Amino acid sequence: MLQELHQVEKELRKAEKSLRLNPFGRNKKQQLKQNEHFLFQLKHGYTYISGVLPTFNDWSETNSLRTVDGQKWAVQLQVLGEYITEQANKNVENYSIKKSSFDLLDLSSIPLQISIPPELESHRYQLSLYNDTLKLIDKLKAK
Repeated sequence: MLQELHQVEKELRKAEKSLRLNPFGRNKKQQLKQNEHFLFQLKHGYTYISGVLPTFNDWSETNSLRTVDGQKWAVQLQVLGEYITEQANKNVENYSIKKSSFDLLDLSSIPLQISIPPELESHRYQLSLYNDTLKLIDKLKAK
């Protein structure tokens, strides 16, 4: 999937170069910019999923993932997935009927389904970095 996203990114760069040289391509520049922005959002979504899935697997293997926590995270991921799918389908529909504007992902409308205890809020960045560092060390040890 990541390779496909990179391929699309290369194709968008080629299209941008082509449009610079084409005096009749001005109308398509806005559409190209919107597609680039949507691709940017998809890449970040892919990066997010690639990062959290191993964490969920590790958490599950420790037997410390409470059922209620798993359910909350399942709902959160489902909400994110449904929203991204809905937005992607809108973009496909807009493209197929040649609308010039795309509905880009408005992430402010995604409700947050999960939370951490208030006493951990001040440590969330440190805990995230700690976890990412542990994952990297584990990967380096495996090779």
